[in-house]
Amino acid sequence: MPEDKQYFVERFAADPLTADVEQEVALSLFAPGDETGVARLYHAVYGDAYPVEDYYIPRRILELNQEQQLSSVVCKTEDGVIVAHGALYRSSPPFAGLLEVGQYLVLKSHRRRNIAEMINTYVHGPLAESLPVEGIYAEPVTNHIVTQLFGIQANMADYAVQLGLLPPSQGWDGASGRMSCFLQFKTVRDRPHRVHLPERHRDILDFILADRDFQRTFAEASDTLPTGGQTVHQVQVFPGTGTARFQFPSLGADFPRVLEGLESEALREGCVTLQAFLNLGQTEVGGAVERLCADGWFLGGYLPRWFDSDGLLMQKILERPDYAAIRLHNDKARALLERIRAEQEKTAPLPQG
Repeated sequence: MPEDKQYFVERFAADPLTADVEQEVALSLFAPGDETGVARLYHAVYGDAYPVEDYYIPRRILELNQEQQLSSVVCKTEDGVIVAHGALYRSSPPFAGLLEVGQYLVLKSHRRRNIAEMINTYVHGPLAESLPVEGIYAEPVTNHIVTQLFGIQANMADYAVQLGLLPPSQGWDGASGRMSCFLQFKTVRDRPHRVHLPERHRDILDFILADRDFQRTFAEASDTLPTGGQTVHQVQVFPGTGTARFQFPSLGADFPRVLEGLESEALREGCVTLQAFLNLGQTEVGGAVERLCADGWFLGGYLPRWFDSDGLLMQKILERPDYAAIRLHNDKARALLERIRAEQEKTAPLPQG
């Protein structure tokens, strides 16, 4: 039998993970030999439902850490059982120096010991200091405020709202719509550069950027597309989420045709939330924004260092989020959601229901 996800799910299910809650715990950087314990923890927390198969396969966890695609922190009991995990890792951004923070897992029996807070401090401290990272971002959920607060405690700030990013969560206080997430960022090493802001969204972007921790030169974006060249793009579709991400590092005259093709394919695959990431280093980004808004897209927010240069998130949703179920941690987050919701209802209204 190949040692695939199913092999390890069956193996871990036959020997459930347990740990002595009376033992002291200690944090450390991931080391070879920890990979099976991390995989067992993923199974203990998620069963077989985690969407990334690699995290069930110890060999892949080791390889990802060796490649610095995943940089893990683990928490062990005195007898070496891994009861918690956190990480910085390569994710959606094209820029390799911008890492996502997350994958915080704590074994249920150990969740009253402030271990997640300990991991958060370690990840943003010793782990980040050991890596060639220039920026850190997070995608905290909005069905509770815990992960939002982890970001704020680590000096991150809110820069974008991703409406309807995830399917409804079972047991989510009766919420009927798709779950939304924020995007939080912080600068580790700044690279001042020029960016181009679309005039259509300048007021909201000024609000988002008021507490920025980086230096930029802001210029007005052109509201027309390039007259030549080809659009460079990448696509990410996340199985089981109904979400597709389109990355546009560079725009060309063919952007409307490329966008139409990408959107049609995503809809055929059953996606109901579409995201477009635009490069603010290109002056014609305003032309892409105008084209998107004319087709039912609306602003999501600002993305520091997404392409190494900063980015802009535009989004299109086909299902209404449950706005009443969104829980937010502070006044800026609430004000940002109000502004993004107003953009959605003005630019891309959905049927009531």
